[in-house]
Amino acid sequence: MKVKVPKNVDVKKIVANLDVSPTIKKNIKEKIYIFLSRILIANENSYMLEKNDGYINLSSAWLKKMFGGKLFYDTIRPLLTDEQDPIIELNRSWWNSTNIKKSKNQGYRITSKYQNGETTWKTISEKNSKKYIKEAEDKKNLYAEYDFLLNQFDVNKMKLDDQIFDYLISFCKELNNRVVNGNEFQKTMMYSVIGRWIYFIDQINNNEIWKNISVNNKRLNSSITILKKTLRNFLVTGANEKLFQIDISASQPYLLASIMTRDFMKGIEPDGFNIQNIYPELHDKLKDYIESNLELENEYFSSKSEKGKNRIKQLLEEKRLKGDLKGLSNNEKKINIINYYAIKDRKEYDVILEDSILYMWCKKFSKSDIESIVNYRQAPFEIDFYMHVVKTHLQQNSIVFSEEELPLIREKFKSTLMYVLFDENEFHRNNNENILTFSHVYPGVDKWIEGILQLSSKKEFAYLMQRTESYLILKVICKEFLNKFPNAPLYTIHDAIWTTEEYITNLEAFVKTRLEAITGIKPGLKTTGAEMPLKPSEDEINEVWRDIKKINTSKKFEAANHKIFDSNIERGRLFFEQNGLLK
Repeated sequence: MKVKVPKNVDVKKIVANLDVSPTIKKNIKEKIYIFLSRILIANENSYMLEKNDGYINLSSAWLKKMFGGKLFYDTIRPLLTDEQDPIIELNRSWWNSTNIKKSKNQGYRITSKYQNGETTWKTISEKNSKKYIKEAEDKKNLYAEYDFLLNQFDVNKMKLDDQIFDYLISFCKELNNRVVNGNEFQKTMMYSVIGRWIYFIDQINNNEIWKNISVNNKRLNSSITILKKTLRNFLVTGANEKLFQIDISASQPYLLASIMTRDFMKGIEPDGFNIQNIYPELHDKLKDYIESNLELENEYFSSKSEKGKNRIKQLLEEKRLKGDLKGLSNNEKKINIINYYAIKDRKEYDVILEDSILYMWCKKFSKSDIESIVNYRQAPFEIDFYMHVVKTHLQQNSIVFSEEELPLIREKFKSTLMYVLFDENEFHRNNNENILTFSHVYPGVDKWIEGILQLSSKKEFAYLMQRTESYLILKVICKEFLNKFPNAPLYTIHDAIWTTEEYITNLEAFVKTRLEAITGIKPGLKTTGAEMPLKPSEDEINEVWRDIKKINTSKKFEAANHKIFDSNIERGRLFFEQNGLLK
């Protein structure tokens, strides 16, 4: 097994003076590598610097299991926290439990001197890697499953067109002009930003592309995923062929519509489009809610006392679990509630409403709720979903608006859609303007979202959506397309697929056909050709400058210092110097 560690940490030197045998010394060295790799933050996962002040929480239960308590606390940790040259630092807020899953843990982070963005790989012997075996095997199997996409970076190499450096020089000039009175802190932050971009540009041009498939959401991430969006415009194949991109319009709302069906929730095909295949852990958690088909309508017993109501509900639940429905009155038998989580089409909806009450996620859904779910699955995803929702909301509520206002209202709604989908806060859901816009147009869908969030979690629901995306885009569309066109260059960034002009028309038709066949919903697709602007737009500059501008004093810089890497600062400063931009 190989692990990634800070490049400038000399572990051999750290363990050199230990009074132990060479074999034990090697064992400690490898365990230090494992520990450092667990808390390392580099350019590829630098978003972690924003979380928990850059500290990675590790439970003492896990550390003892991994390294042995005495070895870790008496040897490894003291070596790494040496006062003369500390390699790691600890936060002091922690609580321990013998249950690893319940531990709220000690935070560790590598000091900024060593967590500088430069990394290297170290090989760990089988003896020390065996405790990681299951995770390593999971990764190995996952990588084998997606090998057809991972090897694209080797078979169809990519690079960035040389014009990217003209664009970068122009960007640097614009940022330089905004630095206030030569403020050194702002300049350092500016070098850091540009240096990070160059880090990924060098990775791609040197064919050292970082790539990873997440065990959690099954997404493929790579250096091009992390590359700034406007810099992706300069991506070309090794043969200098321009790349064209297909995006799924309103992909998150579209994916939500695709999973709100009985087939998805109750399907059992091992490789099929269903929750049991795509996210078995969540399926098992929700299984009882998905499969139950007899519940008590609370309103039926509204005239009875709360105690009596609960007694009857408990009795019915016991009978349901035993499969024994004898002894129920005729009225009770009528309350046979179909519980399967969504309606696929209008015909199915009409049949269900004839003699049943519909419950989903233990919530009663009214006729208008169900109609809104049906309408949602029939929304114009292939045209402009966001504009459709905004216009419908304004018209339903008799709100006067001008055509000039619509694009701004649409963008505001679109920009907050993640809150519509994943905000668990009941107050927000009842008061946020954009969530209310959505819930007014699609009340049943909003209730469906609230239900699954209450029974699972924001993280699990997000993973379900992301895994659904990965299944459709990676496992089905990309795999089948490459089987059909084995010579086609094909790269992905989540819901976007890239290929060359030769294959783009075939790819667009294939994506459209397969998505509709699997989900029953017509997708909206946006196909764009790579434009290579030589100058950044005002909006692009403003977006980057907004964060740099704030760091204008030593106090603010110190607070931000551990969130940036020295290697990026040096790399950025060198680029400015080489292009005559230093002031």
